[in-house]
Amino acid sequence: MKRGKETPPPLAARILGRITRGEDRLSILSDFSEIYEELVSERGTLKANKWYWTQVVRSIPLFVLNTFYWRLIMLKNYLTMTVRIFRRNKVYSFINLAGLSLGMTVCILILLWVRFELSFDRFHENAEELYRVINVEQKPGCESVYSASNPIALGPVLEADYPDILLSCRGVVQSIRLSFGEKNYVEDVLFADPSFLEMFSFMLIKGNPETVLDNPNSVLLTQRAASRYFGNENSTGQVLQAENGRDMTVAGVIQDLPSNTQFKFDGIVSIQALKDLGVNMDDWGMFACQTYVLLSEGSSPSGCEPEAGKCDQGP
Repeated sequence: MKRGKETPPPLAARILGRITRGEDRLSILSDFSEIYEELVSERGTLKANKWYWTQVVRSIPLFVLNTFYWRLIMLKNYLTMTVRIFRRNKVYSFINLAGLSLGMTVCILILLWVRFELSFDRFHENAEELYRVINVEQKPGCESVYSASNPIALGPVLEADYPDILLSCRGVVQSIRLSFGEKNYVEDVLFADPSFLEMFSFMLIKGNPETVLDNPNSVLLTQRAASRYFGNENSTGQVLQAENGRDMTVAGVIQDLPSNTQFKFDGIVSIQALKDLGVNMDDWGMFACQTYVLLSEGSSPSGCEPEAGKCDQGP
């Protein structure tokens, strides 16, 4: 019975075809096939396969170096041609190069800006479950008006009525002049619920996060604000005086806010301090605060939207 034509190992032949140059590929594969057939007839298929694989493995470094060498030569030729073109057409080449550089710079700046905008408040540990409540005012014949200002009484009602809302937090920012001795500055103070530090991942450097906002007569300062009044001294326990004569004890220091957050404040005071200042905390007509909620994992905020709309119509 006539024996069929022996062929080299398919995988080895495929590797050899990939690493050889296009114009030499056919001749190299043919030469290797002829030698392979002779070895099969003289020594057998096993030894012929061993020889073929050995030659392929040994050839890989040579083919890689050869490819690298010729690509380096081509790159050198391209650079030489580019320099010659620049020398012959200096103005035209400068315009092209300047336009390309400007375009790339603008693209990079836009990408960095978009990345920065999309990173806002994404550093919070519970970022995926944190939501800000938006008030929608709808009037017949007019477009809907969206606002982040909500009734000051809304937060506790949402937390009490909806099981998917684990925590709520209200925030009101006011500019207040604080003084310590001869030093006095106008600070942006955030009046917030004690749950603020539990919901948002702002690092507390000094103070107890569980109790730092319990006392309405205490204040939590940022590093920058604390250094303005006390320098390198320990600020905890120091007493600042507000413009209304109220004494505020420094209960802790919070790390300076990053630039990619919507919060802008120099200190935090318990929102209960507003009650002591005569603010009605049950007033549904006072749209002066922003409300944030922390949902349970996997919950959807859409389930609270219709009911929240009813709450906005409170007494």
